Amino acid sequence: MKSTSLESPALRALGAAPSRGGATDAEGLPVGAGALHPRAPLGAYEPSAQRADGLHSPPPPREPVTLVGAEQALDRLLHAAFDDDARGLRLTRQQLEGLTPEGWITFLALMNTAQNGQLAQLEAKAMEIHANAMQMCRAEQAKELLKQGENGKAQAANAKSSTDWAFIANVALALVTLVSGTLKTAAGANHASGFCELFAGGFALAKIVATCRAQAAGNAEEAKHWNQEAEKFSDLETKFLGFSMAIDVLSVGRVVAAGKLIADATKTQLGNATTLKNIVGDSLTASKQVTRDAIKLEAANVGQAVAGTVEADVTASIRASFGTMGRSLGEAQFTKLFNRMGIEQMVTRAVQGAVTRSVKSAATTGVAETENLVKEIARQVERQAWGAGARAALWNTPNTIKRVASAGIVGGRSIAEGVIELRQNKLQLELQKSLIDARFLQYLIDDFQQASKSALDGLKRANTRTTDMQASLMEQSALHGRMLQGIAGVAHTTA
Repeated sequence: MKSTSLESPALRALGAAPSRGGATDAEGLPVGAGALHPRAPLGAYEPSAQRADGLHSPPPPREPVTLVGAEQALDRLLHAAFDDDARGLRLTRQQLEGLTPEGWITFLALMNTAQNGQLAQLEAKAMEIHANAMQMCRAEQAKELLKQGENGKAQAANAKSSTDWAFIANVALALVTLVSGTLKTAAGANHASGFCELFAGGFALAKIVATCRAQAAGNAEEAKHWNQEAEKFSDLETKFLGFSMAIDVLSVGRVVAAGKLIADATKTQLGNATTLKNIVGDSLTASKQVTRDAIKLEAANVGQAVAGTVEADVTASIRASFGTMGRSLGEAQFTKLFNRMGIEQMVTRAVQGAVTRSVKSAATTGVAETENLVKEIARQVERQAWGAGARAALWNTPNTIKRVASAGIVGGRSIAEGVIELRQNKLQLELQKSLIDARFLQYLIDDFQQASKSALDGLKRANTRTTDMQASLMEQSALHGRMLQGIAGVAHTTA
């Protein structure tokens, strides 16, 4: 088997040696280049005689290899080293065997350069991928930062809305207090209580103005001053509202004597309460409707009789309890409730309530207990008087308007603040998520930057290896050249 000559221009550039015929040993077996059989594994040919001593033999292979397998392995190696643009450097086994030492040096230099070039391309591609990833992460990070800015604006708007609602509610409550005080004073309900509420409303408005001045202050010292003023006005508002409530509550005590007068008159009118006791006794056998009608009729008769006899005494008692301050303390609202019709209604309700309870007790026990019926009716009359006094003092028209309006204002403010707080909580959750996303994106950016730095270092190392290899090969080529020059000189001298 004979080797062929190198035909490619790349091989001629590498300095390939001329082709030579296949040599054989004494047995006629091939030696040197082309010693492997294309299909037979290494060692398949056993020489019939020993080879000459002193000849170097290659180490035995790990496993038998055919010539075709060796050429395929070489082709895979060179295919990995050189891409399709450098097909001329992908040599066959026979072409490699024919290379001169200078050609080998050049071939190895080209292989090293190709390998380092491929590594440099991979590192550059990695840097490009990392740069694109960092650009995408920075774009997402910018979006998160924009979302955080919008979130902050929304939270500031919610805080301003909460402040606005509180301001509106405080102004409305102050105006309601002023209106209630005005109505009490104008209607003669209770001048003292009305004036206290007018002062309380004025101080509430002054507190609001001071709070606004503090928010608009140009420096911390001025803001501190107006905040202190607002606290003073708030304390005064609370105190005068307390005074107004105290005056109303104390006014209820002025009807105690009137209540006792009505109760005593009721006892006198009832006497032994024979009619009412009979109604309770008859309820055990009579129908419920008959019993109810009888109770209602007798209670109305007692109420009319008591009101006709005690009205003048009750009015005189109320006026005496207020004395000369009657107009200022709201005497008129009490005398209005304790007139003839008011007394009649109090007594009628008291009688109906007491007798109805006795009837229910008799129906339960089967025994009509009427011994304490008159005392119970008298107690109920006093309770009715106390209730009427409380309504006159605490639930008159101005107080009712104030309480209903204040409850509506406070409820509306609470609802608005609840809605705003719900929105704030949602915004805070979104902000926390955005902060976590931004921190994770920053972590990715830092990681990509480190990877890009590592890729750049690898690129520099590849370039350094290429330069060092080329310098080393040039040095080897120069040494080989000097060796050949020396051999030529010796040959010339010998000749």
